[in-house]
Amino acid sequence: MHIIRLRHPWQAAWRQPPLDDAPQAENRGHDHTAGQLRPASYCRKFHRPSGLNDHQPVALVVELASVAARPVQFALHDILLNSKPLRLSAASDSDHSPTRLSARIDSLLVPFNQLEILCSLAVGEMVDTQVASAVAAVSVTQRGDALSAAPPDLCDWADVRLEIDTTE
Repeated sequence: MHIIRLRHPWQAAWRQPPLDDAPQAENRGHDHTAGQLRPASYCRKFHRPSGLNDHQPVALVVELASVAARPVQFALHDILLNSKPLRLSAASDSDHSPTRLSARIDSLLVPFNQLEILCSLAVGEMVDTQVASAVAAVSVTQRGDALSAAPPDLCDWADVRLEIDTTE
């Protein structure tokens, strides 16, 4: 197995709909944030790994931090590769939250690829100072105010990688 980690640079941006139309954050007993979920996207470009043969299995794996360790509450909407939604399989942790998502992508890879993760992040009052320092790039003020910075760094709560089967 050969692993290629897709770390920086990820482009992060808030997406529409406006904050007023976002769904409410679900409280599962984890007091990381309070407020509404706001749509965000994380985008990263990468080249097709060199040396792949036409039928060599390649999987995209997104390993999420446990719910308690995530700096923000989050809900995944979709993962797109070259604008095509991926069919993901999920493994869950003890509280039934997905912690590992994967999809076979070898047939979708082109010379220049774009991966996009569409999700919603909880915004609003920060209730944990440790979490506040972990997402210091996000300036959160009173409920209803807009965020003045980009979403928190994806690499703080997810490990995104390509796993290439080299057993052939």
